[in-house]
Amino acid sequence: MMGKKKLSQEAFDAAVEDLVDGLGLEIEEAIESACEEFEIQGFCLDGIVKQKGGAEVLAKLPTAMAAAALKAALQGEKEALRSAVGSLGKELEEAANKEDTDEAARLLQASAKADAAELLLTCVDKAESEKDADLLTQSLSALLRQLSSDHARDHLVQENGPRRLVALLEAAGDEDQEARRVLLLRVCAASMAEQEEGKCGYMSWGLPKIIAGRLASFQGKADKDSLEVCCQCVKGILTADDTRPTPLAMEAQFGGEFAKALSMDKDGVTASLLSCLGRVARECSETGWDPDVRECARQVALGLKKIALNDEICKKFVEDSPACVPTLLSFMTSSARDPKGKEVFQAVLQLLRQVSACDTVKKELVERDATEALCDLLEDHERMRSAGERPGGLGTVAIQSVLYVLTNMTLRSPDVAERLADLGGFDRVRQVEASYPDKPKLLRQCCLLVRNSAVRSAKVREVLLKGGMEAVVRRVKERHADQCGDVCAAALRDMGLADYNA
Repeated sequence: MMGKKKLSQEAFDAAVEDLVDGLGLEIEEAIESACEEFEIQGFCLDGIVKQKGGAEVLAKLPTAMAAAALKAALQGEKEALRSAVGSLGKELEEAANKEDTDEAARLLQASAKADAAELLLTCVDKAESEKDADLLTQSLSALLRQLSSDHARDHLVQENGPRRLVALLEAAGDEDQEARRVLLLRVCAASMAEQEEGKCGYMSWGLPKIIAGRLASFQGKADKDSLEVCCQCVKGILTADDTRPTPLAMEAQFGGEFAKALSMDKDGVTASLLSCLGRVARECSETGWDPDVRECARQVALGLKKIALNDEICKKFVEDSPACVPTLLSFMTSSARDPKGKEVFQAVLQLLRQVSACDTVKKELVERDATEALCDLLEDHERMRSAGERPGGLGTVAIQSVLYVLTNMTLRSPDVAERLADLGGFDRVRQVEASYPDKPKLLRQCCLLVRNSAVRSAKVREVLLKGGMEAVVRRVKERHADQCGDVCAAALRDMGLADYNA
């Protein structure tokens, strides 16, 4: 889905001026009309000053004034520069903490228009050349806050920010510079949002190799911050969130992330993430699920999900890391039963949804008794709900993911479908339909599972029909014809029913 388009203050001011001069509207009418028109066209008006001379208003806001003071201080003494960076950083922090999000966006846009990103990059370069660690940290921290503005992210890319930041990361090689590396990577991750040119710049200048190196040195929860920000960079590069009609953005929207994932895989990112998964598993066995271990497990799972975009990469989960699938299944079952493990559980399920479509991984899942483990989760969910142990059970999103993995596993695999039938899995499917009659997405997944299971196995068809699955599917078809009608008809057909369209 395409997001809202960006709008500059100058474009808004010009539209208002045209309405006043061309149509003779009063200023208030012109502003209201301009707002309506831009909203109809799909533009985002966050941060836009909706009054006459908006650009001039922006220039007088405290963040813009602080950026102007920093520009002047760059020509002066070191202490004046430190003070100016500190003042801008404080203004940006106060802007980020505003409860009024529109006001916050306006303040950040004001400093971005006053070249804050470029000025702070200059301060970073100056601090690095003069080996001033305090000024470097101060400047990077302020830049990180400023990058909440899309205008600032655009300016950073225009000023070759990706190349300059990667060069700083390459220079920060000493062990005692870990905090600096983490901060630099946070800036990199923040600058990628909705900026496809920046993502490609980071790829070109070698950020994935740096990320792979950082992940390879992961030693456990003590390195949680480094792991987290590396995974944020992986997700940032591979997320197609730039909605502008530029060539790079359009390429990303229509499959460009696959090529980037392959490139990052060749740079060692997949292998390093799989290594991190093993290290987290060992630490979990030694210390248990403390909050930091949970967060490490979640980040690794989400990072692996983002990069596992084709079979070539997914195969490595089995061929290059034999312990990967057993580890994921262990994380899945233990976090499902841990009241504090919800986020880990959901992240692991999302990863299994992604990789279970690969035949190599699917075979490994079957051999590692994933069918049994997933059926147990469906049973646990119903038991938790019925006993009041956990009113929502494992949650409908989680149950839909469990069914999704089972659907992948039963595709073209009658032996898996028959094992699922032997385990009473279809009793659980009927229970899902009875418990959630008003959840069409969840019920659609149930019908897809039924279809995959029935199509190649006479035994499963017999189990389904004797167990009353025809009535279940027909109820879903009747209640949710628009969202589920097609898969319901297919499921009825593959159960051998001639009147599947009735």
